[in-house]
Amino acid sequence: MMEAEALKHYHDEEFDPQMLVKMYVSEDKTHTKEELLEYPMKVVYELCSTGTVKGETLIDLSGGPDLGQLLVAGNFYKEITVLESSVASQEEIQRWLNRHPDATDWSHATRLLSKLIGGSISTEELEEKTRRAIKHCLLWDPCKDNPVEPDNLPQADTLLSTWYLEVACKDHDSYRNYLKKFLSYLKVGGHIILFYASKCTHYTIYQQRFSTLNYEKEFVKTVLLDSGIAIERSSLNKSKVDSHQVKYEHFGYFLGHKEKQV
Repeated sequence: MMEAEALKHYHDEEFDPQMLVKMYVSEDKTHTKEELLEYPMKVVYELCSTGTVKGETLIDLSGGPDLGQLLVAGNFYKEITVLESSVASQEEIQRWLNRHPDATDWSHATRLLSKLIGGSISTEELEEKTRRAIKHCLLWDPCKDNPVEPDNLPQADTLLSTWYLEVACKDHDSYRNYLKKFLSYLKVGGHIILFYASKCTHYTIYQQRFSTLNYEKEFVKTVLLDSGIAIERSSLNKSKVDSHQVKYEHFGYFLGHKEKQV
C-alpha cells in the first residue's frame, strides 16, 4: 500500500507567501480572487462605510500576506496592528510596508477599492493611507501566554480576520484556543469580522499540498458564542472554485460584538 501523502503546514518553511498570492488572488485569477480577495474587501467596505462597524483601532490576523482587507480598513481606522504567526508572511507584509521593489503587487486590489469609494482618491494615495495606518506588524505565537511578547497589545475597537484559522489550526481545540486568544484583544462592545471557509481540505503551493482544518459553519458560530460574542449577522456562500489546487465548499463571514469578557 502507498503511504498517505504528508501534508505541509502553514508554519513550515515550504510556505511561500508570494506564490500563495500569485496562485490564488493575483489579477489574472477568477473565482479564487473573487471569493478570497474581492469578497472580504466588499464586505469590510460595506460594514465600515455604513457605520455598522467603527472605531479608531483595529487588529488584523489573516492568512498569508493578505492586504486587500487592510487596504479597505486603512480608510476607516487611525491605527492598525497586523498580527502574523508565519515569519515568511510577516516579512512579506513588511516588504510591502517598506516599498521594497520585490514586494507583492497589490495594485489590482487598490483599483477595486478605488471603484468602491467612487474613484475620488488615487490608488497611490490609498496605499499610502494604509501604510500610515499600520503602526505595527507583529509575530503572533498563540502557544505563549502573551502571544506578542515582549510587546503588550492593548485592546482594540475592531478585530478582523480573513482565512487564517483554517490554515493555521491543526485541530478543533487549537481553533478554539487561537480564536479565544485573538478575542482577548477586543474591547467589550467592539466588533469582530471573521471570514471563514468551511469543508476546506487543502491548498497547494507549487506542487506541495498544505493542510487545512475541516469544519462546518455551525462550529464557528458555537466557538464565537462560547467566547462571549453576540452574533449580529453571518453569511454562507457556495464556492464556485473547481480546482485540484484548493478545496473548500462554502465561504462567508460572521459579524459580532463582544458582550463580556470570558
